[in-house]
Amino acid sequence: MKINDNAIRVTDMHTLEQEKARLRKMCKGMEKELQLRFDHVKENAGAMAFKSVFPGIKKESGIWNMIVHLAKNGWRNEYVQTILFSALITFIEFLGAKFGLQYLSKLFRRKKEDPETEYYY
Repeated sequence: MKINDNAIRVTDMHTLEQEKARLRKMCKGMEKELQLRFDHVKENAGAMAFKSVFPGIKKESGIWNMIVHLAKNGWRNEYVQTILFSALITFIEFLGAKFGLQYLSKLFRRKKEDPETEYYY
């Protein structure tokens, strides 16, 4: 007497042994299928992780495409925009201060080296 699709009601020892054998066979089939799935995940784990971290980038595409894609996605983030903008401003201030001081020092050094060119009004 079947209760579910494959399960039967056990009434004597012979039926119990048959059910145990059927369940062992079903368990072996499930173990083989699980092993195949595990092997598939083991072989493709790197690609799956890459695609989950960088969606839309093909692994075989060039490094430049990857950088451009990451830059586009990063620029959409307001926090990244704020950090990049403050870094850019700091860099511009540094260059301005460095080159401005060098220009002024050259200008004043040239005036000190040429005392003959004095102007009288």
